[in-house]
Amino acid sequence: MKKNIIVLTLSLLLFPIFLFGQNRISIDLIGSIDNSFRSLSPEDNLIVGLRNEYEVKKIGFRYGANFNIYFGDLGESYKAALKTGVRYINIGYESTLADVDWSFRYIEIPLALRYYYGDRKIQLYTELGLSANIHTKGVYDDLVQQRKWNYAAMVSFGLDFNLSSEIAFFLQPIFRYHLSDSYVDHDYKENLYNTGLEVGLRVKL
Repeated sequence: MKKNIIVLTLSLLLFPIFLFGQNRISIDLIGSIDNSFRSLSPEDNLIVGLRNEYEVKKIGFRYGANFNIYFGDLGESYKAALKTGVRYINIGYESTLADVDWSFRYIEIPLALRYYYGDRKIQLYTELGLSANIHTKGVYDDLVQQRKWNYAAMVSFGLDFNLSSEIAFFLQPIFRYHLSDSYVDHDYKENLYNTGLEVGLRVKL
């Protein structure tokens, strides 16, 4: 299992290099504060009703690095970029009934397409993609079985503040929705989601 995870991770990271090997690349260092929660279904389930009454959102976080490959001319800049990377994330929700913090910790591997608008010092962009989330450790792993793999869709828009031709500061609000159920063998379905604000430094190589 660990071997398969390593192979998949390396494939996602190296695929863009082979596909767009002649194009310019950049590396991001990023951090994010996330407002996270979950959706439950079906709503007529007794446990779902109780959880919806007593559970609330949780402030989570993520940090890591992105790898970007640019292609398509846009004046002196590039029109689009393909992004991958590796992040550590901690998200979840809390209970008001008891002092319980349901934390979900993953290694996130995103794959997204970014499209730029305009060729200026401050560039607007939109981003759409998916991520594979590898479960590392949960607070209550001894009580429930969390799914080892969790896939999420994400959409965002942001701004690049180009400090020079080599360095940019970026800021982007982002929304993520987990397509996979959080748990294995439950009689109801739970999907995590979160809104966040990513900030970071982008260095073009």
